[in-house]
Order: sequence, then structure tokens, then C-alpha cells
Amino acid sequence: SYDSIACVVTLPEHAFGGHHLGVRTLNEFYPLSSHFFSPTTGTVPWADLAFWLLATAGLAVALLPQWRPSWRWAGLLAASLLPFAWGQAGALTAGPNASIAPYLLQLDPAGRMPQGVQIFDGRLQQEYQMTTGRALDPAGFGAHAPPDPAGILKSYFAPLIQPGVSAYWLAGLMAENAPGQVAGYLVIGQRQTVPALSDWGVFHATPITSAGQSASAARTTFYSDFAGLGYAFVEFSGVGALAFTEAKTRFLPLHFGSRRIEVHRFPGTGGTSGSHFGVRCENLGKGYYVAHFELQGTAAGTLFERKPDPVYLAVYAAQNSPAGAPPLETQAARWLQGYYPLQDPTPRPDFIRPMVESIQAPWWTAVPLIGGSAYELGFALNQTQEIWLLFDYPGNQGLELAGITLYRQDRSTADTAD
Repeated sequence: SYDSIACVVTLPEHAFGGHHLGVRTLNEFYPLSSHFFSPTTGTVPWADLAFWLLATAGLAVALLPQWRPSWRWAGLLAASLLPFAWGQAGALTAGPNASIAPYLLQLDPAGRMPQGVQIFDGRLQQEYQMTTGRALDPAGFGAHAPPDPAGILKSYFAPLIQPGVSAYWLAGLMAENAPGQVAGYLVIGQRQTVPALSDWGVFHATPITSAGQSASAARTTFYSDFAGLGYAFVEFSGVGALAFTEAKTRFLPLHFGSRRIEVHRFPGTGGTSGSHFGVRCENLGKGYYVAHFELQGTAAGTLFERKPDPVYLAVYAAQNSPAGAPPLETQAARWLQGYYPLQDPTPRPDFIRPMVESIQAPWWTAVPLIGGSAYELGFALNQTQEIWLLFDYPGNQGLELAGITLYRQDRSTADTAD
């Protein structure tokens, strides 16, 4: 179907294990993939086989002209009622509940989670990069400056990020840093391609400071409405010390719906291409938001470049600012003046990363219909506060920011923060 093809084109790796089946629009109406089974089950799925045989027989009777009309109507009725009867057959209901039924459970109008929603907990174990620090005995990883430089203390291949609420945190966390500085960051990356191919992706960052040493002090929680390859990075700032024992994750398969309410509209760079741009938004209430950056111009020529200069988008929020840090305006100005990759060994305890940032290809402006969605940032606020929205394009393709529209999602975040 077109629905399946759209999911596969967005993220081809999604389809290798059939992970795209549960996020199709069709599954918000009926859990069709619950009638299929894994090839590694080890047992004959008699219930599933019986379902498909009876459904095929009923449709055959209804469609073949040689049957009498009364039989054809009876076959059509049987095929129509079969999914309902199958779902009420006691142990057979374990099939839908174990597959994609969670996406059929939506938040109620008050934003509360319904009964029966599945929560998936896990530990990050598949290792990725490590550019600083060392493994600790008996478990965990740590870095101390000197002699350890700034960089990636530890990183992991995270589970495939599906639409829903994802949370990541560090257990056994210890940190040392001066007031107003950070010992490091927990950064969760969501990519559409592997890093070897491009740098594009959305990155959610939470500061790690000595002000709070519990696991919840370095917890990154975000909502995503699209699938992506997940990466988890523990960044060391190059000053002080940082250590942890393991990284954990939690996933809630919830859809918030597509309705948006416009909150603010900001003008852009005023015809100046490639300019740094930042805008402040005060007293923004608690909730989930989406910032849409509208770009003008085309950069189709960058399609033939190996790694063209990207478009940088970012959101700074007061809730993500460590105690004693400079004002958000100063933090935003430092981000616009220079970007530090995670692998950079330069000490950067005063560099405060944005709560969420996006690094995207400039050629999305040349892609009709779907290109504009690449320049959107979703974020959640836990209380009324100030934020900054930032844009930067260092390239020479004549791209300019026409404006920024800030939307509020129509669902509450009250019961999804934890």
C-alpha cells in the first residue's frame, strides 16, 4: 500500500525487520499486523492459519458468481464479522495486545494516559563510539580532567526510535563541575541515515551537573512523530569529572494527533541569506510544541555534494539551563558563534548545548510537499518559561529564513513526563 511505501521510503532500515508495520496509518484503525507471526516463533500458529483460511473462504464465497446470492451475502457477512469474533476468542486476544495495539490507545482530552498502555523498558548495551575516558572496575565508564580531554565518554546504538514518548537516563551517575558549568551531556540522536552517509539528524541534550547526582538529573525525554535510527551519547565537557554505570531507556507508544494550534509567528532574516538568527519567546506555557522554520531559496545543487554545509536549527529553554549558567541569550549567542561536534577534544564547560537541535540538508527546500517538514523542531516544556529559537546556515546557496511559526500540540503532557 502507499502507506507502507511511505514508511519504507522515509527510513529503509525500518522495513528490514517489519518495524514499519506498526506505525502505518492503517494500524490506528485496526491492528492488521497482529494476524501475522514471527518466522522464529518455533510453533505452528494454528489460530492465525485458521483465521486466514476462514477469511479467504468467506471472501471466495462472496466474490465467486457461481454461488447463489444468499450464500454470497452469508460469506460476506462471515468475513466481515470474523475479525470481531477472532478478537473475542479468549487466548487469541494475546495476538493484538502483543503487537501494535498500544497505538490504538490514545490520550484522553485531558491528556491522561489510558489504562492498558504498554511501557517498554530496557538497557542500552550495543556499544558505538568512545573517544575519551575509560572503563571502570567493576562496571561503568568515567573520565577526569586532566588527563582526559573532552569528547564522547560512551555512546550506544539505541533501539529504533518509533513514534511516541522516549526517555533515556544514566544510572550510577557522578559528576564534578564548577557552578554555571557542565560536566557533560546526555545526547540522544535521531537520524534518517547512518552517520557514515551524512550528519543529518535531530539531537536532544540534557546537561549533567554535580547539582543533582540521581539518575533523574540526567534524563532526556522527548516525543517523536516519526521513526528514526537511535543513538545515545554521553559527552564529557573536558573539565571536572563524569562517571556512570549504565544507560537505560523507556518507550511509550502514544500518538498525540496531528492538530496544531498556532501560538506565535516571527519574521525571518529579512532577505539576508545565510544569516545567524535568533528570536526570544517569553512566558511560553507547559506543553508540547513544534517550531516550523520556513526557508526561501533553493539549494538543489547540493544534492550532488558529498556533505554540503547543513542548516542548523535549535531551541534553548530555561528548564535545560544548569544552575548558575549565563542567560539564555548568552547561551544562544555562543551557539551561533561556534558549533562543537561531540567528538571535538576542545574543553567546553561553558558551552551550553540547546535542549534540541536539528542538522539538516539544505536541499530539502527543493523537494516539494514533504521538504518543509525537515525544518521543524518538536520540544516539550515542563513549566511556563522563556525559550530561544535559533537558525544558522553557513553555506553559500542563497537560503534565507522567511519566518518561524510556533505551534502548540493539542495534547497535555501531564502524565507523560515521568
